[in-house]
Amino acid sequence: MSMGGFELKIWRRSLSWTQERAAEELGVSLRCYQGWEKDGCARVVDLATQHLSLRELWPGVASGLRKVSLIARH
Repeated sequence: MSMGGFELKIWRRSLSWTQERAAEELGVSLRCYQGWEKDGCARVVDLATQHLSLRELWPGVASGLRKVSLIARH
């Protein structure tokens, strides 16, 4: 199920982001982002917001996983 505009707004606010910041992080114009909050959005935005949420919540996880992977190879 795709994220609706209301859910997108809740997601953004949970990160304490402005619409401008969310648009910047997602790589779209402010006008485009505002349309998503008004009308809902597509599956690709669901995935992008999940990625950005994880990045915000767990900084450094990717680099940590790379280190573990390197250690496991040896």
